[in-house]
Amino acid sequence: MRRRLSAGERRASILDAAAQVFAGRGYDAARLEQIATAAGVSKALIYEHFPAKRELYVEIVREGTDQALSRVAAAATGELQGAELLEATLGVFLDFVAERPEVWRVITQDVPDPTIVALDERMRRQAVDAISALLSADPVWREQRLDRAQTDQMAEMINGATMALVNWWLEHPSVSRDEMASSLMSFLWLGLDRTRSGEREQGPSGTRGTLEQQ
Repeated sequence: MRRRLSAGERRASILDAAAQVFAGRGYDAARLEQIATAAGVSKALIYEHFPAKRELYVEIVREGTDQALSRVAAAATGELQGAELLEATLGVFLDFVAERPEVWRVITQDVPDPTIVALDERMRRQAVDAISALLSADPVWREQRLDRAQTDQMAEMINGATMALVNWWLEHPSVSRDEMASSLMSFLWLGLDRTRSGEREQGPSGTRGTLEQQ
């Protein structure tokens, strides 16, 4: 006899099925009937857990973002600094995407729904704040006495570059996880290390750039 799933397990299975459907069809084209079929449940049962398609989509984005950031936070142990910290946190993030590519596709989809647009911005800000906090905790970075806006600039660049390359990776699955980690480390660490060490690029007029040491 098959074991009856608990409410929490059933909810999780619906979210997994919905992520597959949303990732494959997009938000607008996806239908609850398709999600119900993929989950092996009735449409009525989905309504017992989620009032509408939007709430189902929102929950995938929220839970997926929280899971990814939780992994990054767990990898950022106090013993790691500099390149080792960046490598560890990038590694667990890449592992998350490799394990749950359909969730990542949902997180990064463009959906012209005001509620989802607002959620996407909150989740993006949450990710940038987490990166900014990691930078601020680095003792070498703190020595530069950069203000919050300057640290946020670097966090935005790290977040944007990582997201862009991960999206490229999903379209080129033959590239290994280790190759991706190496590419990201090469791109991000060269600039980050020079910035945290005090080096600054001169502007066209000879003035310092926006990350000038205060």
